[in-house]
Amino acid sequence: MAAEPVSLRRELLEAPNPLIRQSEHHDSGWGMAVYERVEGADPALIRIPEAAHAGRDFARATEATGRIFNVHVRRATVGGLALENTHPFTLGSLSFGHNGTVIDYPLLEIEDVAGDTDSSICSATWSPTSSPRTPWARCAGWSRPLPRPRCSRG
Repeated sequence: MAAEPVSLRRELLEAPNPLIRQSEHHDSGWGMAVYERVEGADPALIRIPEAAHAGRDFARATEATGRIFNVHVRRATVGGLALENTHPFTLGSLSFGHNGTVIDYPLLEIEDVAGDTDSSICSATWSPTSSPRTPWARCAGWSRPLPRPRCSRG
């Protein structure tokens, strides 16, 4: 978290191991959630279902300034290359992205998800309307435990 708005251009394009270079291997899309302030604001969101190194959008996006960033390059292991499968996923002021594969994600039993990836299904557990098994629903009084999916690093 930065005290004042900053750009991550150097870290994303010019650092010793920049994200733009990592996208040569993680070439299944990229996204960025940029928070202008620390609390209460929804992030500005850009998601592109192609490799960050393949176009000019990533370099242009690095000019964004903010106080908190969630930047992700995707290597697809589950689900195809599509906007709805591209990280980060957001719900209000929350953003989520991860690397690796959630092995047992069907155990979450989430329906009506926009994407077809383990990540989109896991991020759908944020929705208070997705299922009585979600963490949100448990906080609202449901008593059934949520199964814990196993994860594998990708």
